Amino acid sequence: MGRSHTAIPEHISSTTPSALLPTRDRSSELKQFRLVLSVFTIQLTGIVSFGLVTVANKDWVAEYRAKNTEILKKYGGRILARGKPSVTLEGTAPDVNTMIVVEFPSMEQAKAWYEDPDYQKLVRLRQTGSQADFVLIEGMKQ
Repeated sequence: MGRSHTAIPEHISSTTPSALLPTRDRSSELKQFRLVLSVFTIQLTGIVSFGLVTVANKDWVAEYRAKNTEILKKYGGRILARGKPSVTLEGTAPDVNTMIVVEFPSMEQAKAWYEDPDYQKLVRLRQTGSQADFVLIEGMKQ
């Protein structure tokens, strides 16, 4: 089963530096997905990292995914979902072409993953061709 990819908007070339990408306030987009996040956290007892990513070019993606997979494992991280929003239940879906949900066993491990020097190198790599927002959300206590 293949994955479908969203085309890069015409006004953004594959060589557009991320500093030249249009910026926008994503606070309303994050608010719109509280319902989705609450559905995930009802079933999870760990920590969930929720990311909204707009990819302007894909030059960094293969290296980022390969290396991040190993770093995630080091901190007990597990990707639960990744892709373009496919169904909007309420409101307007955010203008992003990738959403990602990652589960961690604890807040400490989630923060350690993000602060890991090797992951920080990947953050800088990702920022060369995308804009992203990531939040951490605590799962439900059992």
